[in-house]
Amino acid sequence: MPIKIELNWLAYWAEFKRIHHDHPVRWGGRFLFRDGWTYGTNPKGPEWPPPEDPVELRRLQRDYWTIRLAELRYEYADVADSLDSLRQMQDGRSATLMQRIREHQNGRLVTDDRPLDLSALELRLSDLRGYVAEAIDNLTKLEEPDGRS
Repeated sequence: MPIKIELNWLAYWAEFKRIHHDHPVRWGGRFLFRDGWTYGTNPKGPEWPPPEDPVELRRLQRDYWTIRLAELRYEYADVADSLDSLRQMQDGRSATLMQRIREHQNGRLVTDDRPLDLSALELRLSDLRGYVAEAIDNLTKLEEPDGRS
């Protein structure tokens, strides 16, 4: 009897992202990672290793951090605007705004109304500040003439 092996390409893609530091950016019809690896837009690949030429690798890494920084700044502005809007909606109201929460409990979807909780947005904004600083720091290092990184 033949042995059948079923590959899970989505799981492979998830593992590839983990190994190569997650957060790929779209670049020239591929996904580009901070370490210079690129991957096709299909979970099956293909994948390409970073270039061996250090000048080309630095160029790819600059491209990565430039795109990543732009994406992070866009998300930061979006989250900050959402947070500001919700705070403005709450200002001047005599009761706390309520938010609808949907959760799966015991295999059922349960809906509950709870007081507005902005902590998840505040945490995301804090995380994004750190990611933006990291991107700026990496871009600065890649721009140094001696190539320290």
